[in-house]
Amino acid sequence: MAEFSGPQNGKGPDPVKITLQRKAELKAKGKFIPPEQYASLIRDPAIERWGSMREKTQDHFKFRPRTIFLGVMWCAVVPAAYYFFLKWENKQKHFMTGKTPQEHLGEQAST
Repeated sequence: MAEFSGPQNGKGPDPVKITLQRKAELKAKGKFIPPEQYASLIRDPAIERWGSMREKTQDHFKFRPRTIFLGVMWCAVVPAAYYFFLKWENKQKHFMTGKTPQEHLGEQAST
């Protein structure tokens, strides 16, 4: 069984070998430029600082009254309010139609 030498299945040159040879030639001539230096991107220091701070938020986080308040609000109060609103809305639906919840499910109310 023949060895795999690239996308041509043994037919023609191996593109990986050609790329590595080209890199070695450029390094030997001193003309090799790393990929991150190809573009002419000018980095804004303010955006770089913001990105760095955003990546390291766990290093700077502290439990303070505001963070505790927001955590309780979003993890307990908002879901509880949503639950009780849905429950109240369901109760209003039953009240407006004049049926019990069991009758809405197709069961007969036992008296």
